[in-house]
Amino acid sequence: MKKLLVLSLLVMCSLVSAADSVFTDFVKTSGDKLVDENGPLRFISYNIPCLHYNEDVMQFNETNAWSLPDEFEISDALEAVAQMGGQVVRIYTLSVRSAQDSPDVPRHVLAPGKFNEEAFQTLDKVLQIANQKGVRVIIPLVDNWKWWGGVAEYAAFRGKKMQDFWTDEQLLTDFKMTIDYVLNRTNTYTGVKYKDDPAILAWESGNELESPHTWTAKIAAYLQKADTNHLVIDGRHTRVLHEECIADENVDIVTTHHYSLIAAETISQIKKNAAMTKGRKPYFVGEYGFLDTSDMQKITDTIMNNENVAGGLIWSLRFRNRNGGFYWHSEPLGGDKYKAYHWPGFESSNDYDGTALIQAMTQKAYAIQSKDVPLLKIPAAPKLLPIDSPAHISWQGSAGAQSYMIERAESAQGPWQVIADNVSDAAVQYMPLFNDENVTRGQNLYYRVTAQNTSGKSLPSNIVGPVKVYAKTLVDDMMDFKQIHKKIGDLSLEINQSRKYKEDGHRLRGSKNDYIVYQLPDVINSWQVYAFFPDRINDLEFYLSADGDKFEKAACDSQQFFSGAGDYGYAKPVLYNGYAMVANARYLKIAYNVPTHIGRVEINYAAHPQISHTDSTVGFIKAFSWGWTGWRGQYTGDKPVDSVKKMAQTGADWMCLAFGTEMKTFDDPHLPFAENNPRMVTDGEVRRACQLARDNNMKIVFKPVVNVQDTTWRAWIKFNDEDGNKKLDDWKQWWGDFEAFLLYYARMAEEMHAEVFCLGCEMESTEEFETQWRTVIAKIRMIYSGVLTYNGNHGREAMLGWWDAVDVISISAYYPVGTDEATQEIMDDLRTVPAEDTTLAKMKKRWLPIKEDLREVSKKFNKPVFFIELGLCSAYGASAAPWTHYQPTMIYDGDEQARYYQAAIETFWNEPWFVGFAWWDWPPQLYPVEKAQGHTGFSIYGKPAEQVVRQWYSKPR
Repeated sequence: MKKLLVLSLLVMCSLVSAADSVFTDFVKTSGDKLVDENGPLRFISYNIPCLHYNEDVMQFNETNAWSLPDEFEISDALEAVAQMGGQVVRIYTLSVRSAQDSPDVPRHVLAPGKFNEEAFQTLDKVLQIANQKGVRVIIPLVDNWKWWGGVAEYAAFRGKKMQDFWTDEQLLTDFKMTIDYVLNRTNTYTGVKYKDDPAILAWESGNELESPHTWTAKIAAYLQKADTNHLVIDGRHTRVLHEECIADENVDIVTTHHYSLIAAETISQIKKNAAMTKGRKPYFVGEYGFLDTSDMQKITDTIMNNENVAGGLIWSLRFRNRNGGFYWHSEPLGGDKYKAYHWPGFESSNDYDGTALIQAMTQKAYAIQSKDVPLLKIPAAPKLLPIDSPAHISWQGSAGAQSYMIERAESAQGPWQVIADNVSDAAVQYMPLFNDENVTRGQNLYYRVTAQNTSGKSLPSNIVGPVKVYAKTLVDDMMDFKQIHKKIGDLSLEINQSRKYKEDGHRLRGSKNDYIVYQLPDVINSWQVYAFFPDRINDLEFYLSADGDKFEKAACDSQQFFSGAGDYGYAKPVLYNGYAMVANARYLKIAYNVPTHIGRVEINYAAHPQISHTDSTVGFIKAFSWGWTGWRGQYTGDKPVDSVKKMAQTGADWMCLAFGTEMKTFDDPHLPFAENNPRMVTDGEVRRACQLARDNNMKIVFKPVVNVQDTTWRAWIKFNDEDGNKKLDDWKQWWGDFEAFLLYYARMAEEMHAEVFCLGCEMESTEEFETQWRTVIAKIRMIYSGVLTYNGNHGREAMLGWWDAVDVISISAYYPVGTDEATQEIMDDLRTVPAEDTTLAKMKKRWLPIKEDLREVSKKFNKPVFFIELGLCSAYGASAAPWTHYQPTMIYDGDEQARYYQAAIETFWNEPWFVGFAWWDWPPQLYPVEKAQGHTGFSIYGKPAEQVVRQWYSKPR
């Protein structure tokens, strides 16, 4: 037994080398007392089982519950203990690998004599911070139980049974290898060996060991010989001490654990143990809990009133999560009432009186030291975490903070507006801490957070931003029914059995035929529902409605995150992601099919710009299509610079950046793009084109297009079998590739701040797939904040049923206005078009019924109309078939091209529902201007039509 002796010079030198340690001595024994450099050591504190090894990683989408705490988490835990007056903490044991462990589960002991360096580095960090905070650590070496590997796993390494651990010499040798490794380990942060580290109060032989004393005697003697600095605790599982343990000269400290539901029984046992050890050996209560605050106070008073009882450690404390909020741990063995405590106490622990308990125990932690409870320290500044959406705001909180103030600004320099106060970081479990719902689509916002308690406020956190607002979000964490518009059935709000539901403390339980309805103030875009199935999975069903009466079933993606029932009988987590496919849907119904718990609902809405068919957030677009077709290298060098400069000189203030990728054939469902298509412009080239537009004060319509390498028109893409039936697997493959293609370039469009994003061009055969189109549009709206449009082909304007899903109706407006006899013969040979048919007056007359039809389409869908493509070759008769590309028989006629431009502009310029032109096209590499006369292509560079455009584009609209 360690006596109260002056330390040797060697030990003193080792203490001096401990980095930033507040300790100047080891804890020793004096009769039945513990003493340290300040005199008798008595404590009321907590077990922090996960301080070095976390079993509570319960994020919804996480299938591995185990992790190694980081520096923030360890510091938060030990700072909390220090603020509570706790001088000692007890961790749980060193974990041991099991044959059933998956590879991603970290353990300390991997095999006999083989150890996990990363796991022990975490324990290194615990000891480093414990030295700094002035908190001693009790380290149990092996667990009796199965929770994270122990006695049985050591035996299994050698193919032996659990009970062999107590008697088998090989297993004893294996365990001694662990002891040797731990005691002689040099801390990677402090350079101090564990056996020389004063932050360690004692080694405990294990946790709740059901061991014979013969085994304990051997291990205690081995520890005493290997480490002359630290005390040894007998970790035998008992409520009443055994005489042989007290009598063993190699056991320095004895301990008991108490979880009786009758406080008087625990009090009686503690008194008996105190009487047995009085004058002989220090004794402390290693674990107690799962009782109400009044009973816990009585037990703690018993500990304090028996002067030879060194202290008591309450079960248990959990700390803050690096991802925001706290770690949570419900206690099924505690009658499904008690959960881990969080300092300094929060409303979320009211169900088990957590705040009252933690405050009462803080009073006693200081009282046992004959000290008054000090004022709470003003919290340190919290750390705001990256924000992907105003609905997902989280931060790393501050020890001692009771709540937080959240501020927002439109600039990193302010001014700052308080948008929420007294926000708790302990209100929800493993979910974002705050939803800023009072935002407007398209905003760029900055956020900061301030911690506060009764002593004052911290400095503000770091600033995070800009955060782009793509939509508003309704968040329902199921704490009540306030956000639910309508509920039908035997629905109940559940707070019990939280461990089974990944610690989600508030859930809405329902069964078959039950449902809830949410009403949103604006159009729904998408939603996420976090659900748990206690037994079999039978998916939730989702329905959308524009009026709240007529509902249509909505498809929804789902993803399971179930990794087995485990030790707690976990329910099956399923995440649902749905996308609005009903026009103007403002109601979402969620229907149950089997007993299911819904833990959280997020509904994204107001992702559409609020515009009408006579109003446009884009203003009036004076543009050309530029960049076609987007072959690799087309946008490099000096020629594109010159091209964009000359395009801007026409008065164009927009670039419609049109570039394409290719399918091999019209019936090949694979769609390579970006670096997977070596013919396509690179991302760098696309960004350069955008920059050229900005250099010339142009806005951008971002238009990635699908082509077919065999020159088939994209409108004829199809995947059919020999009988003409759809090959659904091929369509599924194509839609997956096409969605990835659009999302990829939507992200780039957002990065380049493109004002408009075009979803597709003339994709006639795909337009019937309304569900797929609405789904991808909803997904794009959550990553792109600009205006969305789709490029339909002329003649199909009234056929598209999902125009409501986009913001602007865009058309390839190659209307044949050059003749009344648009027969196939004329189209095949434009030279046969009568000259008198292509006058300006006749073209304008033919545009009029087209204009009236488009006016009705615009009014019907309440969307403005944009001619995203129109134009014609500068060839005789081309106005009769403007879509016609170069033909060898063409006769140059720049005047007819100019009349076509003039007629279109005069017809639509002043229509309030019409928002502009993007003429086809302006080449990225121009031909020499002296060759313009005689050039029969679409470009108007150096031709009469250019003067028409210059005249009109110089005018305001």
